[in-house]
Amino acid sequence: MSTRRKFRKHAQRAVHSPLWIPFILVSLLTGCSRTLVEVSEVLNDSQCQGAQPGVKRSTLADLANLRGRRLLGGAASAEPSSYNATFDAVLLTVSNGPQPSAGYTLNLADAKARNGALRLDYQWTTPPADQLSAQLMTHPCSVVTVRTENKPLRVSVWLNDEFLSDLILTE
Repeated sequence: MSTRRKFRKHAQRAVHSPLWIPFILVSLLTGCSRTLVEVSEVLNDSQCQGAQPGVKRSTLADLANLRGRRLLGGAASAEPSSYNATFDAVLLTVSNGPQPSAGYTLNLADAKARNGALRLDYQWTTPPADQLSAQLMTHPCSVVTVRTENKPLRVSVWLNDEFLSDLILTE
């Protein structure tokens, strides 16, 4: 019997083997739960006034307040209206709270969505101990826009692989 024929015979037995059935069922059940999420960072600053530690849902008016400004036009212009109708756009503010000096940074490193959850991984950097830096209160923060069709969505924020906070988006 040729090598080709032996391989074909073995492949046919493997395909028709009942051992594949549990593997296929598990693959179908776990593979169908994709979460479509689009994340964009819209602000990363060291002076976000009033930003509290953790993750918080924000509006455009909140975004202006973080920078010490206000929106013109009142409440009517405070909500996003130009986003694609099939997605809901949400602003999230992430902060590790006020810091005693300059040199602290918060950078979005990764965003992963799966099974109705979004994990935002941030890199938190502290100034070296021997670095000369301004001794003033800073408020590092990051503001991201999250668009998704899947609700509810659990958003968890991690700083340097340590859990910081989470939030559930329901609407």
